Amino acid sequence: MDRKTGKTGLTQKDAVFEVVKRVLGSSYDPTVSVESLILKKPDGYVKPQWHSPVLDQMIVLVAQGLANGTIPSKYNSSTSDSQIRQYANRITHYWITHDKRLNGNVSGTRRSKVKTRNYAIKHNLTNDILLKKLASRQNQVETLEDGLQVHLWIMGRSFRVVLEAYGIDPEELPEEIQKSLYLNTALSPWLDRKKAA
Repeated sequence: MDRKTGKTGLTQKDAVFEVVKRVLGSSYDPTVSVESLILKKPDGYVKPQWHSPVLDQMIVLVAQGLANGTIPSKYNSSTSDSQIRQYANRITHYWITHDKRLNGNVSGTRRSKVKTRNYAIKHNLTNDILLKKLASRQNQVETLEDGLQVHLWIMGRSFRVVLEAYGIDPEELPEEIQKSLYLNTALSPWLDRKKAA
């Protein structure tokens, strides 16, 4: 069987789209993201939760399609149920967020820009020289006060790196915001003192 199309002649993307559309029924609207329809945000949670009966139903139907070959993949009826279920879970999430018919018509360009910026933030946080110096000094603190100060400096420096990735100049923020984000904490005297010790 051709892996690009299943027994029904549909690609994986189209097959998952048909499953999602069928489960949503009259709730389906190409201008509204499926994510916003099925995600729940319980009180006290910052991030919305993906768990919902509607999503579970979609994943079950996608898993059945993978097992019987109507949805193309490297898996088949001899693959274990848990492997198929995990893969069904992955591709359902993937196409809900990447198929323009399911994500409220968000273009890939916008998504790739967000992805690129997120990668840049992670890269800058990992490779920032000052953050590396601060991290290396963490084990050299002698008092609790010094330890807390290092943590505050790391937080402030991390906030600064993230703001710069978004094109925001930390120096132009109001002073009270700079203070609350520990952006204007002097670092060099402590680092120099520890270097000399």
